[in-house]
Amino acid sequence: MRRRREISKDLRLAKEINALCMCLTAIVDDIEFFADELDMLAGKHVPYKMAEFTKQRSFANFSRFMLASFWSFVRSAIVAWVDGESGLGYVVVPMSKPSFLLATIQRDDEEIGEDLARVREYKGVVFGLNIAMRRKEECIGELKALGDRKDVIKTMRFIERLQQNDMEKLDRSLLLMRVIEVKTREKSRYLEWEEDRNIAIKLNRLLEEMLIICEKRRNLTDKLRSIRGIVVVQKAAKFMADIIRKDNVWVAQLREVQSQMEFKALEKELHVQKITGNIPY
Repeated sequence: MRRRREISKDLRLAKEINALCMCLTAIVDDIEFFADELDMLAGKHVPYKMAEFTKQRSFANFSRFMLASFWSFVRSAIVAWVDGESGLGYVVVPMSKPSFLLATIQRDDEEIGEDLARVREYKGVVFGLNIAMRRKEECIGELKALGDRKDVIKTMRFIERLQQNDMEKLDRSLLLMRVIEVKTREKSRYLEWEEDRNIAIKLNRLLEEMLIICEKRRNLTDKLRSIRGIVVVQKAAKFMADIIRKDNVWVAQLREVQSQMEFKALEKELHVQKITGNIPY
């Protein structure tokens, strides 16, 4: 009976280890996919550092060890992904329902197009005012050449006042055009910053998954330590304890990078609000 109880405990322990290995392999696949997405964001310092840091985490040996048992999980995850369900820890959004981020980017693209159209209109106004001012200068020069007659002087003063009004309109048009150009550039840069925000969201999700896996590993290690006298179990407990120590270091580094990205995104958002809020159209 005692032997059967030990065998039953070993079987339950083997099932728990197998389930944990499947979860760990799913996390490995998530991390590799996440690193590939970070590599796509060229020219961004923080995502580049995060991608480099993520790729330094070598899970190659573990992946090769669990490849055979993980194939069934990958196949089911791919089928779920094709059917529009969640797979490998990521939620697949149906194409018929655009995400909030996509709707925001489309709205910002439309606003940028309207701003560019207004800039072109102001450029046309400025060009027309410059032509009108040159013609009035020519007319004033011709009137001055006629001498100091009273009617000529009145006409010249009238044209000079019109020219002064045109100059004021020109200054206002140039100012408005520059303001809209600044806002358009800021909106365009904000669209690029939205990618950083999306990466921060995925980083938060990855951190939550890592914390769950760490908690499962701790629970499994406690169970392994409670079983005495089995050499394989003792080695497994030591192995899991070593993995937990490494995970704690990685989670701490992951949190540090997360805080840097959140601070960077907040700083950019405040800068955009300052630019777009304090300068009127």
